[in-house]
Amino acid sequence: GEGHLCSACNCVRFCGRKHQREFWPKHKLVCNFLAKCKGGLLADISGKRWRQEGFSRVMDVWYRDQARQPTLDEVDQLYQIPRCRLCRKVPATLACASCHYVGYCSEACRAGDEPHKSSWQCQQVGLTTRLIEAMTSPDFNVKINFQHPDVILDDSVYTSGWAAYIEASGLRGHDIPFLQITPLYQQYIIDLVSYPMSVLDSLHGAGCSIDQICQNKTHLEVHIFRPTGAVLADCRKYEEWLHRAGPQLLTMDIWFVGPEVTVGVPEYDCNKFLCSSCSQRGRSMRLHFKQCEIVDWLSEAPAEPDFRVIYEAHFSPNDTKMKATLAKLRDLDDRRPFVITESAEQALSQTLMCVQDAELAILLEPRVCRFASPLAVFCDDDMDAKEESNLIVQNMFQLVAGAQRGEPVSECETDCDGGSVDDEERGEAKTEDRRPSGAGRGEGPQTAEARSKQSSTVSASLPGPWTFIGKPESFKDVPFDGGMNPAGTFSVQLSAKCQ
Repeated sequence: GEGHLCSACNCVRFCGRKHQREFWPKHKLVCNFLAKCKGGLLADISGKRWRQEGFSRVMDVWYRDQARQPTLDEVDQLYQIPRCRLCRKVPATLACASCHYVGYCSEACRAGDEPHKSSWQCQQVGLTTRLIEAMTSPDFNVKINFQHPDVILDDSVYTSGWAAYIEASGLRGHDIPFLQITPLYQQYIIDLVSYPMSVLDSLHGAGCSIDQICQNKTHLEVHIFRPTGAVLADCRKYEEWLHRAGPQLLTMDIWFVGPEVTVGVPEYDCNKFLCSSCSQRGRSMRLHFKQCEIVDWLSEAPAEPDFRVIYEAHFSPNDTKMKATLAKLRDLDDRRPFVITESAEQALSQTLMCVQDAELAILLEPRVCRFASPLAVFCDDDMDAKEESNLIVQNMFQLVAGAQRGEPVSECETDCDGGSVDDEERGEAKTEDRRPSGAGRGEGPQTAEARSKQSSTVSASLPGPWTFIGKPESFKDVPFDGGMNPAGTFSVQLSAKCQ
């Protein structure tokens, strides 16, 4: 539902009274500040573009009132002040009845926003909301298994995306074929598998698939940096790396490293949770948790990894620790792939700039991932009635750097789909490129000739809306929840400027 709105400030919503009480120590100052601003500041910023005008005005008043920088929790609350989707009035105390994410200032605005209510994006975000609510239930449990756990995924799977993967792997839930389980469980399973598969797709695109990395090897070592809650949720999903590395692989150690890591046990043995095929082969998977700065870890890691991963990197040019980490990676020169995923185009562009500033080699240019999560939320930017493609999707974008010094890159715009195109090809892609699951053109790094082209952008087909209802031949670009929305894809301009 719409949850519990703070009655004092009308600007922060909670899922229930319990969490509202628990969060009060962090909300108290923001609540008092916003309550004082109702007739002045909030009225003044109503109707204004949020990022360009509204939020900066809120921060200016906060500095004058509090005489200090806000904490991260406070910034998050101030930035999330609900705005009416139609008229931008602040605060917007009503939520969309379908997605429970978009706000409105009145029943008239909510009832009058038919373009949003009828959009598949609203339905997709609503399904995400319902799934998150279901996942908080103590009774929620979905067992993932595979009918073909030892198949080496061929090029066609990586080219086609989820449809081909589900068929090739024999993906199942509770031993029931994937196409026969409910849409809610389908979305949950795809979200989980998105984390290992987005990495496999990145490695394949960089020309070093996991079966090649593990050729003639019995052990796989992976280091995952700055893991979030979603990365750590149900770590059994990473068994998929064991499955696709080849029959010779017997053991895998995964290290979760970063100052955010707060898991109580330093390591965890996953053997009792492995599938029957892995158990029969005598395979083992161990998870390790290390709370430390990543730059320190790079000097003291007990073993060299076969590849490194960071999900939702959000690199910032103002982050000195991140700069030191990337410089350390470059100087290590161990030539190990470093897989990076992002959920939004702006974050991708900034992350790419930081990687290039550190002079790391680019093994795979930024592109849309074929194995993005189906879970989506709307961006916090202004959402006009005509801007329905404004979504944040986990593991939507990918790039691969190398722990080595790269060649200097001239200033150009790189194609997020993995290759630069000229004006004629670009125009054709805008009208005809409607491939499911964001299938890209290029399979590997750009050539020097392609990188040298100026002002190259491409309209990429994002991985959605999808469905997995029905028979395999029904796979096409229609929503997950069969029949919920009309068929079709949406396209946006995706580009990243190389400095």
